[in-house]
Amino acid sequence: MFICINLIALFFIFDNYELIKEEHAEYLKRLNLDLEKKVQERTKELYLANETLVESEKRFRSAFDFAATGMALVSLEGRWLKVNKSLCKITGYTEEEILKIDFQHITYPDDLQTDLSYIRQLLDGIINSYQMEKRYICKNGAIVWILLSVSLVKDAQDNPVYFISQIQNIDAQKKAEEKLVNMAYHDALTGLANRKLVEESFKIFVGHAMRYKHKVAILFMDLDYFKKINDTFGHDIGDLLLIEIASRLKSSVRSSDVVGRQGGDEFLIVLSEVVYKNDVCRVVEHLFNVIASPITIKQNVISITPSIGISMYPKNGLDIETLIRHADSALYEVKSRGRNNYKFYSPS
Repeated sequence: MFICINLIALFFIFDNYELIKEEHAEYLKRLNLDLEKKVQERTKELYLANETLVESEKRFRSAFDFAATGMALVSLEGRWLKVNKSLCKITGYTEEEILKIDFQHITYPDDLQTDLSYIRQLLDGIINSYQMEKRYICKNGAIVWILLSVSLVKDAQDNPVYFISQIQNIDAQKKAEEKLVNMAYHDALTGLANRKLVEESFKIFVGHAMRYKHKVAILFMDLDYFKKINDTFGHDIGDLLLIEIASRLKSSVRSSDVVGRQGGDEFLIVLSEVVYKNDVCRVVEHLFNVIASPITIKQNVISITPSIGISMYPKNGLDIETLIRHADSALYEVKSRGRNNYKFYSPS
């Protein structure tokens, strides 16, 4: 009887074991299928993410390579790591050539320190990016103005990796600005200083004169019988004569002096750093000799003489208006006495 009970119990245990074994196998199967499904889903996600990354990299590379503006990746030391065609076009270097040098090599010396200062601020975390106008020295030696925009790229650990730069050619814009400035301060016909530039230069000269106890001379000059030349040869010849006279005047004084056109055939010459009256006389006599040399314009040989009135700062006035008025008064006296001469202003 006892043996029979044990056999029944053993059979029951074995039967339950088989049942548990089947259930466990089914559970493992389901678990394995679930895990396999998750692996497949994750693999698909990684594949799609990789495809997205590859596509993104392709778009970036395409945008980088074919951008209308210059693009570059630059090392922390300043070497070009990657450049696009637009940057090569701006600088005149091939990609192979520019990758062998650094940006310092083609930066105009006067602009380099400002650029390096911004880079230090980027690396120190003071700024996130910067933009500046600067000049590049092209392969052929030409100077070109560019607008530079720079930002710093960091890795996952926030360590600086490289700079990304955008370079826009603004040379035409800068030349247009310079032309406008030039037009604002120079006579359109002769290229000489206009009245505005003469006045501003005079203020600078006076500052130096006060500091070093020098004088400043104002020469008011016009050409004798210029109207007769215009009437005889025509205004085109007259204009060419004025241009030649302007050139001779400019080349006959120091670079620190200013030659301007007052209007018509009238010229203003401001001599800086004058010590003695005789210094002015020597300059004036040289001007007479230079202008006296005959001028050939379109097969016409023209001779002309000047008349000059002179006033001195600070003796004859402290401001440009007063000094020009007094120089004009002295010029009037020269013309009333026969022309082709010069005279210093003296109160009547």
